[in-house]
This record gives sequence, structure tokens and C-alpha cells, in this order.
Amino acid sequence: MYRCGDMATFALAALIEKHWVTCNQTDKDRYGRVVAVCFTGPINLNAEMVKSGWALAYRKYSTDYVEQEASARAANRGMWQGRFVKPWEWRRGKRLRKTNWNWIKKTGCQIKGNINSKVDLSVIGNSSLQNID
Repeated sequence: MYRCGDMATFALAALIEKHWVTCNQTDKDRYGRVVAVCFTGPINLNAEMVKSGWALAYRKYSTDYVEQEASARAANRGMWQGRFVKPWEWRRGKRLRKTNWNWIKKTGCQIKGNINSKVDLSVIGNSSLQNID
């Protein structure tokens, strides 16, 4: 499984290191949760996480980070290196499709390894493989 949530956590921890974090509330969502922009010193953590590809611009509520997301996507940074389901789609039940191994066998694809394991071809152009247990 592509553990992009773990990778995003590590990326945020690397940005913060041992610095203080301050957050400025900008709104509350429909569930009463705080919506905020967070900083470590002058660094906008929200923008940096989207720019590095470890967070997405949530266009339903704001277009603040759309440019950063487009940049990350174009450069295949962070989550954009592979396939993923956007968080708001995941919460509605969307999941990635698993690879059809019968089709791969019929096409003569020469993948070596344990053919019985569950594997997803995440980035076809780079021949990257991911387990999807």
C-alpha cells in the first residue's frame, strides 16, 4: 500500500523540525472544526505541504493553494508520484482499482516476482510497483 499519509506526516515533521507552530483561524467548517493557516516562522505550512505534493488544495472551500498543487502535480512531487484517492473522495467510499493480473499475463508483460502478491502498477511510465495489501 502507498502510505502517502505517513509520508506526508514525515514531510510536515521535517518542515517543522523543532520550531514553534502558530495557526491563524480563518473559518470554521460545517462541523464546527477550525480552518486555519499554520506557520513555522515565516513559512506557510499549508502552502509548503501542497507545493511539495503532500497535501491538496481543497477547492470546495478555497482556491488559495491551487497554483501550488498544479506545480506539485506537474513535477510529480509527493503523492503525485503515484496514484491516490483524494481525501474527500475516500470519505465517500472511492477506492483505487486493483491490477487485473489475468490481463497482464495475457498481454505478456514480463514482471518478475511473486505473481500471487497483490501489487498495483502505480506509475506506468516509471514502472513503479506498489503493494496494496
